[in-house]
Amino acid sequence: MAEVRLSDQLYDRCNQVANSSDEGFKKVFNQAEILNVCDSAPLDHVKGGSTLLPLLNQLTAEALLITLKKTSGNCWSFRPRAAAKGVRSLSKDERMVYEVIESSYERGEWIRGIKNKTGIKDSPSMEKLLKALQRAGLIKNVKNVKAQNQKTYMLSYLAPSDEITGGSFYDAGELDESLVEELSNLIVFHVRQMSWVEEKRKRIKKEHSPILVRDEEDQTTAGAADTAGGKKRKRGTTANNDTHDIEDSPPPPKQRSHKHAPDPETDTGPNQLAYQAGHAYPTAASIHSYITSNNIIRAVKANSLTVDEVQNVVNVLVWDEKLEEVNGGYRTVRGVTFKQPGEEDDEPEEEGKKRGNGLTEAPCGRCPVIDLCGNGGLINAATCVYFDRWLNHGEGA
Repeated sequence: MAEVRLSDQLYDRCNQVANSSDEGFKKVFNQAEILNVCDSAPLDHVKGGSTLLPLLNQLTAEALLITLKKTSGNCWSFRPRAAAKGVRSLSKDERMVYEVIESSYERGEWIRGIKNKTGIKDSPSMEKLLKALQRAGLIKNVKNVKAQNQKTYMLSYLAPSDEITGGSFYDAGELDESLVEELSNLIVFHVRQMSWVEEKRKRIKKEHSPILVRDEEDQTTAGAADTAGGKKRKRGTTANNDTHDIEDSPPPPKQRSHKHAPDPETDTGPNQLAYQAGHAYPTAASIHSYITSNNIIRAVKANSLTVDEVQNVVNVLVWDEKLEEVNGGYRTVRGVTFKQPGEEDDEPEEEGKKRGNGLTEAPCGRCPVIDLCGNGGLINAATCVYFDRWLNHGEGA
């Protein structure tokens, strides 16, 4: 009885260490780590392998312990008590399939991989074994976003990895496009706040050229005289056909521009001025902290969102020329626009004012049976009730 009690003490303490880590039941212990767990009574007398081995054998016999072979020596991991109870009642083939799935942990194992590793090639037999393990609550079938037609199995008490589920950007195996769009907008909004010093843009006034030219009346008179003489003055010649000894000016140097950059002659919005050298621009880590600590996305998504996922969205924004990398961080490209957080996509229409264009206002632009409409057909413009209503009362379909 004392030996069983000690083995239970060892099991409980190792599970406490595993659960306090990020690995949980995936954690693998070597002999030194297990001995470190035995640092207080009643396990403090466990000093070496000869004293520890009976406890490990007891846990292995109860299917609570898994022995692993590594180059550094034997290692061990633990099963939950409920799973161990189910494993003890499995047949030889069922346990073999279970252990293959167990070795994949949260990555899961494809059914073809299970067949190859167990040597059970018969599909009906494999399906029978898998269903038996599922009924026992030991394994579950998960949807792999990268291979949705493949049946993937993993342990029922483990959560699938982001490689399987797709991470925060997926719900039930489907891409959450609204979340990706919302995150992209929030990132542009946040980065732009820390990218530029904005001041009101002044309208640029065109100044008159300092070079004296003839007024319009003189130019009109001179043009008429040239036409009357049957000659058309060529560019670069005088009225006496004397060419100027002046070379053409070289073209102005090309300047870097972005598709979002405003036109300084027509845009009167804020002028975006660059910060001085040494300014700290936002990084993926600081953007992640901003998004997850300000209650601007759903709590369940904020809790699962990782820095790597934020970095992936930032990379897409860089490729779309909305962000650019500067001094180890990111800033927005000049002129990039964004939607204010919390702003609705569809603003309510003002009374008496319609949105859209002529095509969308006309019945044909919104007709649900436009494909069936045609001259001489059952549905045609001559007998269209929507068209008459729009012409007579200004109403659409």
